[in-house]
Amino acid sequence: MSEMPREILERIAQGFVPAKILFAAVELGLFDALPADGLAPEELATRLRLPERGVGILVWALASLGLLEIVDGSRVRVAERFAPLLADREYVALLRHRGRLFRAWAVLEQTIRQGRPAHDEPDALDDPEANEAFILAMAAVSRERAPQVLARLELDGASHLADLGGGPGLYVELALREHPRLRATLIDLPLTLEVARRRLAGRPELERLAFLRWDFYREPEPERPAGPFDRMLISQVLHAESPENNRALFARLAPLLAPGALVVIHENAREPERWRPPAAALFAVNMLAMTAGGDTYTVDEIAEQAAAGGLALLDSERLDERSVVVRLRAR
Repeated sequence: MSEMPREILERIAQGFVPAKILFAAVELGLFDALPADGLAPEELATRLRLPERGVGILVWALASLGLLEIVDGSRVRVAERFAPLLADREYVALLRHRGRLFRAWAVLEQTIRQGRPAHDEPDALDDPEANEAFILAMAAVSRERAPQVLARLELDGASHLADLGGGPGLYVELALREHPRLRATLIDLPLTLEVARRRLAGRPELERLAFLRWDFYREPEPERPAGPFDRMLISQVLHAESPENNRALFARLAPLLAPGALVVIHENAREPERWRPPAAALFAVNMLAMTAGGDTYTVDEIAEQAAAGGLALLDSERLDERSVVVRLRAR
């Protein structure tokens, strides 16, 4: 039997409750503080140096959600099925990032009224702690789709791959591992590259990887000469900026590309009617809450922006509800 209208509205309206319980537990370090054999709520409160009442209420709520399990009737521990994820540094960073988004979304109506983000969260590009959480979160988000995206770059026989705004370096790491003759350059902001260097430390692929600092939306050219690149990946970058800023970016990229270079754009793209798929329509609200001009774009809009850099559309493919790959060719 399908849900009644009131049931649908109630489910939507109450959706914040389990989400915020999870985010609070992550921010308080609750999962990290629980040993394998568990603790009583009052013992956990002592370990966390927090009041017993709040920890106790939170613990039993987490148990009701199945995130904690009861041991010997009085102690709790992380549920076995969730323990690997809640111990994964990159996935926990993703949860922290979503907790930050939660706080920004809480003032969404004010953002709409004033025409700019109303939240007071630290800028993930400028604040070291917020930046690291965001960049590691992007590694967790990208891990599943990365092989599919890289396959569209046709890296067999390629010489030099640029990953623009490549964040944690996941894509270049996988590309270099699979293609031993390939060189790659990770292009991003200084704080982000520091996170990537730490994340990739000790990997043999680093010998063929260059790090290039460039605030490519604000600076006309990189800090040092770069390219020419015969492959370029731009994954989940364009949605954070306005169409005007994206056109200017593509114009800056043109001198870095070899003639005939293949450029692959991976985005959370809309269909032309704009409300489909739902994930893209909802993600656009995230851009409204968090950025001054970002949005989710259609394939045609992405191609129009890229044309400012002389790129011609080859083809596009939807990988899933959240992911579209757009391939373009440089002149």
